[in-house]
Amino acid sequence: MLQVNNISLSYGPRLVLDDVSFTVAPGEKAGLIGVNGAGKSSLLKIVAGIQEADSGKVMLPRSFGYLSQDVAHETSVAEGMTVRDFIFNSIGLDIAIQTYEALTNKIAEEANAAHLPTLLKHFEQAQDALDRLGYYDADARAEQLVAGLKLGGATLDRLVQTLSGGQKTKLALARLLFQAPELLLLDEPTNFLDVEATEWLMDFLAKYSGALLIISHDLDLLDRSINKVLRLNEFTHKLEEYRGNYSSYLTQVGDALA
Repeated sequence: MLQVNNISLSYGPRLVLDDVSFTVAPGEKAGLIGVNGAGKSSLLKIVAGIQEADSGKVMLPRSFGYLSQDVAHETSVAEGMTVRDFIFNSIGLDIAIQTYEALTNKIAEEANAAHLPTLLKHFEQAQDALDRLGYYDADARAEQLVAGLKLGGATLDRLVQTLSGGQKTKLALARLLFQAPELLLLDEPTNFLDVEATEWLMDFLAKYSGALLIISHDLDLLDRSINKVLRLNEFTHKLEEYRGNYSSYLTQVGDALA
C-alpha cells in the first residue's frame, strides 16, 4: 500500500501543498488532478522520492516504478544496448541470461571433473533465477509492450541509440511496464502516444493487477483506468478524495454545487 501522511511543500513564500494525506491500496487506481501549478507533478516526485517535502512522510510498497514527463534522458544509460537488453535490464534479466550462458559454456569446456559439482550447483541457481524473472516468455511480453506502444516498427534487436526522442520516451514507458511493480507512478504517460497507443495503454492500465497513481490531461484515460480521484485544490492547497472515475467525480462535484 502507498501511504502519504501530512505532506507540505512551499516554494519560497508560495504554499503548494498543505498537510496532504491519502492512501492507494493494493490494486487501487487513482487519478491525481488539479489545475496547472497546483502541485501535481511535485507531489508525484515526492511520492517517488525524487523531491523532498518540507514535512510529512511517504510509505511505499516493496516495488514501485516512476515515469516523469521528461523520460527520454533515462535511455542515455543504454548506450550500446538493444531494445531487448534495455527492457530486460529493468529487472536484471539481461545479467541473469549472461550468467546462465557463461556457466553453460564453462560446463561444456570444463576438463576437471572435480569442478563439475560446484559448476552444476551454480548452473541450477542460474536456471532458478531465469524462472523467477520470467525468462521463458520475456520476449513475448516485451514484444507486446513495444507493439502496443507503437515504437515505429522498432524490433527488440534494434540499438536504443538509433531511436528517435519520441521512441525513447515510449521505450522508457515499456521498460517500466515490463517491471510490473506493485505501484505505478505515471506523470502524463500519453504525451508522446498517438490515439491507437493511448487506447492500448488505457486497456493495459485498466487490467493491471498492481496499484496506480497517475496524472493525465486525457480524460478518457481517467475514465477508463481509475477508480478514485485525488484533486489538489488550488485555493486551499489540500487534497480532496472522490470515489469512482473522472465522470463520477464530475457528477459528485456537480451534485455538491447544486
